[in-house]
Amino acid sequence: MVSVLLGAALLVTLVALVIVLRRPTGPPAPTEDELAAVRREAEQIRAQARAQAQEVLHKAEGQAQRLLETTRADLENEAKALKRELRTLREDLERRENRLAERERRLDAEARRLEERGRRLSETRRELEERKAELDRLDEDRRRVLEQAAGLTAEQARSELVAMIENQAKREAALITREIESAARAEGEKRARKIVTLAIQRVASEQTAESVVSVLHLPNDEMKGRIIGREGRNIRAFETTTGVNLIIDDTPEAVLLSCFDPVRREVGRLTLEKLVMDGRIHPQRIEEVYERSKADVERLCIRAGEDALVELGITDMHPELIALLGQLRYRTSYGQNVLKHLIESAHIAGIMAAELRLPVELAKRCALLHDIGKALTHEVEGSHALIGAEIARRYGE
Repeated sequence: MVSVLLGAALLVTLVALVIVLRRPTGPPAPTEDELAAVRREAEQIRAQARAQAQEVLHKAEGQAQRLLETTRADLENEAKALKRELRTLREDLERRENRLAERERRLDAEARRLEERGRRLSETRRELEERKAELDRLDEDRRRVLEQAAGLTAEQARSELVAMIENQAKREAALITREIESAARAEGEKRARKIVTLAIQRVASEQTAESVVSVLHLPNDEMKGRIIGREGRNIRAFETTTGVNLIIDDTPEAVLLSCFDPVRREVGRLTLEKLVMDGRIHPQRIEEVYERSKADVERLCIRAGEDALVELGITDMHPELIALLGQLRYRTSYGQNVLKHLIESAHIAGIMAAELRLPVELAKRCALLHDIGKALTHEVEGSHALIGAEIARRYGE
């Protein structure tokens, strides 16, 4: 680069001299001062070219130095990365070697234990064989002594021994037979009781499931996630508000509502049904829908009680008793709906009263109210008969 600049400066100087020397002969020749000025100008141009060459050289050296430093830093970083990778590989190799060494030590220890156990078994086997030989020898000595003492040969002693053992076996067999018969009889009775008990329990479990669980079908399984809510906040709000346990399992497109109070369970079922149909499920919405569902169920209970009175031809009953009667439409007892049972009982009581020439309406009224206490057995402790009598007295029956 420097040589190119110097060549350019010399070329400029020579061109200037040629121009001066080739001027027309007409004008006077350049003077010494002019030549000196041209030479000074050429020197200035040469000095500028040299300065520019020095500057370019300095810049080139700076760039080369920076490139060298960058390259050195990259190489150092790469070397450090390679060292770290090598250190990681070395540590991994050491860990593997340690694990292999530990495993080898465990295998060696296990082999030593097995070898020691085999040696002890061999010694035990040898001792058992020695004891067996000693017992055989003692048995032979005992047999010879018995033969000498009894004056019998081994064959005669064996025959008598067999006869004695046969008689003893017959007696023991008879005893064992009686014991087996007694045990079989006891076991048969036990199994019979167990079978009857299991049958009763199976029927009871079906009735309980029917009485305390309701099933709500969903449009799709994605609705289960919306019912649960983020971190379970919706299902917690639902159970807290309604008092009904919500069971979400693997049953496709269905959830279970569990509660011993049938009216509360029906309110919860109706609430969840409305939420699913609406699609908006959050704690505030759950409370709003619950209040509306509760009012709807109360209206349905009152309507069911009034329909029962109309069907039986009974009038003038306290509104609270009518509401309690309506609540029994959601209650079952022994597999039968309680409200239907009361209506049927009232019809039968009316027929019997008519045959006996007794007050028919009074008989129907008594039969209709005889299980009214079952509407409050989830809220009040005690027999439903006593609870029903107290309620009837309270409302003037």
